[in-house]
Amino acid sequence: MERKRFHLLLLLLVAVSLVLSGCGNIVLTKGFTGGRLYTVGSASASESELKVYYLDLTGQYESAFGTDVFDQSGNENLSDAVKDNALSLLTKVKVLNLMAESDGVSLSSEEETKAKQCAGAYYSSLPEDVITYLDTNEDKVTAMMEELALSEKETQNILSTVSSEVSDDEARTVQVQNILIKTYTTDDAGNRVEFSDEEKQAAKQKAESILQEIRDGIANLTGVTFDTYVSRYSEGDTGTITVTRQHEDTAFADACFALGEGEISDVVETNDGYRIIKCISAYDESSTEANKASILKTRRENAFNEAYNAYADGLTTRLSESEYAKITRYEGDLSGVDSLLADYENTFGEFTNF
Repeated sequence: MERKRFHLLLLLLVAVSLVLSGCGNIVLTKGFTGGRLYTVGSASASESELKVYYLDLTGQYESAFGTDVFDQSGNENLSDAVKDNALSLLTKVKVLNLMAESDGVSLSSEEETKAKQCAGAYYSSLPEDVITYLDTNEDKVTAMMEELALSEKETQNILSTVSSEVSDDEARTVQVQNILIKTYTTDDAGNRVEFSDEEKQAAKQKAESILQEIRDGIANLTGVTFDTYVSRYSEGDTGTITVTRQHEDTAFADACFALGEGEISDVVETNDGYRIIKCISAYDESSTEANKASILKTRRENAFNEAYNAYADGLTTRLSESEYAKITRYEGDLSGVDSLLADYENTFGEFTNF
């Protein structure tokens, strides 16, 4: 089966020190007995399980960015970063399985059958050298597929309490043009340097002078358009921008939503400087609908992270540092090898990965 380039490629590349973030106490050990690589709470994981995810993500990167992606200049640390991602994903699955047990969530017999069939199809697609690398068998793969399915079921259990209703008012977007007079500069290294109080006062006076020029132009019917003033004076975006109530600069957002269509604001102090804002559209239907989806996605992510972190913070994770360091990337041809995660999604549907 051809590998799919799907949303799991968006996993952030994390440093090894942050790989198990969310778990309360991380202990590096010299090793375990019984083939275990690490434990998280009462759950344990083997080197074989990690390699399955490592192989999967390796194939996804090669499929998306080329089979030579790991050999390209500047990507010398990519293999380790992808391994860290695999460990992070495996840990999340293990923690969600512990949460499922605590919440009384389990797979139905039908779901167990689907997991077994999906695992069998995946395992049967693996070449002998890949099976040797993974040191796995069909029973191990079936257990992994069941844990994937249970982790997703627990995720949906967490999200079941999240309201899917987003009001038009909460999601409403406005379109504006604005003139920005900055109150900061950047140094040679690109770092932001705030203006002194005197410089800020001068910037404010400049903005107020521009606003007066605009008002005089309107009063005297000069016909000079607002976007002309934007092009002439703005030190920021000169186009029309869409603003939501969730904008990170609350002073800017509040000023935008206080305007009626066609109205021009007073000088507004915002995070980046002083702004003069004109409302172009007080309601944009298409972007408002898109913002509803964005708000719901953020709401779901926040609910998941709150529940997950509250549980994971109480767990101790022990990782065999020496054994983890020995695990290397499979460097053979993966073009015809199935993806565990793609096979899972083909059987169960999208795997939620916040």
